[in-house]
Amino acid sequence: MKKNIRYSVAAALAIAVGFSGCGDDYQWDTDNTSKLEGQYTPEKIAEYDAEGIWFNANTRGVVADNIVKSFYFSNELTAGISVSIKYHDDGDRFVYHTENNNSTIGLNGSPINYEADASSKYDTPYNYSYGCAELNASNLSVMLAQENGGKLDKTDSGLCQIPMSTTHRFKVGSLTKTAVSRTILDMDDNETGYPGFSINDAVTDHLPSNITALGDLGGITVSHLLHHTSGIGDINVTSLASVEDKLREALAKERTTEPGQMYSYNNAGYIILGQVIEHLGQTQTSNTNDTWQNEVTARMREAVDSNASFYFPEASTDGNYTSWLSAYDTNNSDVNQTLARGYKEGFIDNTDRSSADIAYSAGSLIASVPDITKWMESIATNDNTIDGNTSTVGLLSTDYFVKNVDTINTANYADIYLGSTNWNLGPGIGYDQDQNSLFHLGLFEGYACHSVYSKNEEVTVTVCVNGNADLKKLPYQILEAMYPYRTKFLPTTTTTH
Repeated sequence: MKKNIRYSVAAALAIAVGFSGCGDDYQWDTDNTSKLEGQYTPEKIAEYDAEGIWFNANTRGVVADNIVKSFYFSNELTAGISVSIKYHDDGDRFVYHTENNNSTIGLNGSPINYEADASSKYDTPYNYSYGCAELNASNLSVMLAQENGGKLDKTDSGLCQIPMSTTHRFKVGSLTKTAVSRTILDMDDNETGYPGFSINDAVTDHLPSNITALGDLGGITVSHLLHHTSGIGDINVTSLASVEDKLREALAKERTTEPGQMYSYNNAGYIILGQVIEHLGQTQTSNTNDTWQNEVTARMREAVDSNASFYFPEASTDGNYTSWLSAYDTNNSDVNQTLARGYKEGFIDNTDRSSADIAYSAGSLIASVPDITKWMESIATNDNTIDGNTSTVGLLSTDYFVKNVDTINTANYADIYLGSTNWNLGPGIGYDQDQNSLFHLGLFEGYACHSVYSKNEEVTVTVCVNGNADLKKLPYQILEAMYPYRTKFLPTTTTTH
């Protein structure tokens, strides 16, 4: 994959991170900043430490465990849960607390040598799982649950066919959009590899003829699709239909607004973006067999790990999900790398009822929770970690990251987003103003995920379940438990998205 010469991200790391992706017209609105902005100060830390309610690295893990278990047992439609928390702190914060508490043990029980390098980042991840990756379908309580709306008896010790592990993979649904959008931005940034491409171009300039022939795309730019402001109709992303059939259905509908006038979350737009990626890949590399899956996967692995768990299944419109799942497990024979079976209202995901592949570039990604956490951190900070070694470059050049990504136009979005404080700013990511965080949720039949990068603590939290559960608040509840000062500065009503 061709790349421009990249700049150091040292400057980018010192800048507050946000997303707009629309260039110089978008600036930070200082009158509308987060209630949490600037609250992580040495004075505030000392205040809570003096009160004896600040947690060191080790006890934070215990706190997180308890919240995860409590959530699991209170949600009867959840088979299992996996959580990953990655720290991106400057080291000094943890030096203060561990020295004050005479502790030098990290989250996973490993020693931390602060004296040797007090300025190093403490980025030891916390990974934890609970419950079942696959339910025991022959167990009586599981069979009764399937007849009773899917409510599981969590006290039954025979519930699991396979226990959940932290390396099991999930269908992460719309978190796919973060990868598709970042690929588009990388192509825009990479003038050497993709000359003549800009996110401000008409989308019809970068699509094959079989896609442009499906309906009216006039007046729509690539940026409109990234920001969910194209105005085109949407589709049922899980219907058994080809890319062409899904887009023909969407484009046959009357437009909701003219392009750029209003935000409306749109899966069809991200399926079109997948076709843009594929067309650019084929025309610029002269590889007529290139796919959007290959282009997106390459960038995700470039940012996280060349052997990361990211996987896009092949498209299948025949509904034969059982055979696809069997092939997947054969190719990923390690039980800890296989797919956690989805669970929803009594349906166990080993039938032909559901298939992630038919969501295409709007929601077909399969990945483990720790890898999603690393990915979310990499796109929030533009700082990559490849094969365990910290990189000096991000997926985007520093200049492009600052110009096109590192701004939030709250004033300009006020009308488009109808006054909401929770915006999907494009490219493929949301900003939660009250929580001062970047986030994206993902839902698919039998699965739910939520990944959050908290700008205040520079901590990433990802939670996925194979089941039906509302995960909007859970990452923030974990953050509030580990960082008690957050609660006192939050609104009395917990933010929803």
